[in-house]
Amino acid sequence: MIGGSLNRMSAYYKHYLSFHKSHWLLTLAFSLSAILLFAQQSSIDSLTSRLQKSPKDTAHVYFLCELSKKFLTYRPPLSQQYAAEALQLSRKINFKRGEMLALNRLGEYEFRQSNYARSVEFSTQSLSLAEELHDSLAMANVYRVLGNTNTLGFKQYDKALRYQLQALAIYEKKKDMRSIASLYGNVTWIYAITNQYLEKAHQLARRGAQIADSLGIDQLLSYNYNSQGLIFMQEGQLDSALFYLDKSNEIGKRIMDRSLNSYNNRIKGSIYLLKKDYKKAEESFINAENESRELNSREVLKESYGGLAKTYEALGNYPLAYRYHKKFTELKDSLVNWEITQKAMMMEYELDEQNRMVKIAELEKSALL
Repeated sequence: MIGGSLNRMSAYYKHYLSFHKSHWLLTLAFSLSAILLFAQQSSIDSLTSRLQKSPKDTAHVYFLCELSKKFLTYRPPLSQQYAAEALQLSRKINFKRGEMLALNRLGEYEFRQSNYARSVEFSTQSLSLAEELHDSLAMANVYRVLGNTNTLGFKQYDKALRYQLQALAIYEKKKDMRSIASLYGNVTWIYAITNQYLEKAHQLARRGAQIADSLGIDQLLSYNYNSQGLIFMQEGQLDSALFYLDKSNEIGKRIMDRSLNSYNNRIKGSIYLLKKDYKKAEESFINAENESRELNSREVLKESYGGLAKTYEALGNYPLAYRYHKKFTELKDSLVNWEITQKAMMMEYELDEQNRMVKIAELEKSALL
């Protein structure tokens, strides 16, 4: 009887320790997240304060571009506002490097808003200035944006891969490890989406994660975890895919990268559909829907609608299935029309660019004569 009491006390003590250990770990996780959020907000506050105090000179442009970058993933309108202001000021004071940076920021903003032709227009203007300034790193940054635009926008994967590999070659030559880690995530996305070179994709994603971890750059670590999740999904290893997407999401929440979280949740929803875990699929797609709507990320929003339509059909909730199928169809048709418009704008832009180059060549020729 005494032995039974001791066993019960021992079990209770173990449960007590287990509970308090879990509670302590949870408290620690929240504390670390709060510290990171405070550090990020402090960085933004510091930049904003320095911006307000600085005269309208080159330093002011740099502050504007840096703030634009920081707000890109969770407050896009503010990011665009700072980049546009940087562009205007750079042109006013004839600061070409600032103009190049601001155009690059605007190119990335327009890409994330699905304005692909505008993104290419800003990016190629930035590229021209980078070439003029002989800034190979800036050229690589533009190639990265053009690669992303052709991956998720125009879905021209061969062209996208060519741009990303051009950027990677420059980063490797410069030994820019931060950018290398970022590019590994971009390249593996293309491999995963096209379902090719998956073993190579795994190697690059793992290496990208290792570099990001060694540098202590959470955002790049989360991107490479996202890639690993997508690769495992393509291979049918669904539990491994969820493991890495959850790791990516955990970091994304901590660093307030809402764009990344919306991608992750959309992919998770698709995985739960494959696993026939419809409640978790519903939860994931709803999270992706809410996040992508706030960010105006229409591709993710469309896929979320489609996923919810399939989920509610599987659950036998046909009214909701019909409602989301209708939303999916309407947005899909809208995006198809938008894509046609974007491609028409691209053709017009490329034609204007060709005509401009011909005129320049003619002027140079006449000057030589």
